[in-house]
Amino acid sequence: ASQFELLKVLGQGSFGKVFLVRKVTPPDANQLYAMKVLKKATLKELLLFSVLAFGFIDREKKTKKSE
Repeated sequence: ASQFELLKVLGQGSFGKVFLVRKVTPPDANQLYAMKVLKKATLKELLLFSVLAFGFIDREKKTKKSE
């Protein structure tokens, strides 16, 4: 069973949707949250971009240290 009850869609964009949800399990039962659900393909793209960006930043730091 899910820990959250879907109440409504708050927004939708190119990366996915944002839902208003209610937590149904303790200790914070009945607490409202915004939950962002990313599209699987978009998530893969974001992870790849993060790895590539981190590699670039890491190489740049090493280059500046050697100067």
